[in-house]
Amino acid sequence: IRLPVTFGLLEAVVVRSGNNRYALDASKVVPAGDFVSGEHQQLTLLELDVLLGQSSEVDKDRPRTLLVCEYPKEADDGKTATLERFGLLVDAVEKREKVLVRNLGSHSARWFGVAGATELQDGTVALLLDLPRLVRK
Repeated sequence: IRLPVTFGLLEAVVVRSGNNRYALDASKVVPAGDFVSGEHQQLTLLELDVLLGQSSEVDKDRPRTLLVCEYPKEADDGKTATLERFGLLVDAVEKREKVLVRNLGSHSARWFGVAGATELQDGTVALLLDLPRLVRK
């Protein structure tokens, strides 16, 4: 079997925001126990629906789930990377699964903060989000 290099296998966390499902790189989501047992920290809270421009479509009083995400942040000197943590509020965390990510090729420029797409085990398609890029916009 020959697969194009535009494929990649990834452990993903599947989340829901509004009526849509998205995949996040599971290696960037901090397990709840690791965060709770660590030092007291302040987290910047971000809402996935707001980052994706869906804020006018949803009810602000609905219950939410908090994910703690961690990404390397390039230092001002351009060499040293530090870890940046933030809280991400989503409507639901559905599951973790291994997914085959497909690059969007020339279409990737159309969707800011989208790193690719994947077909989930149930046959539906989810976009793989590039959270560091979404957060920096």
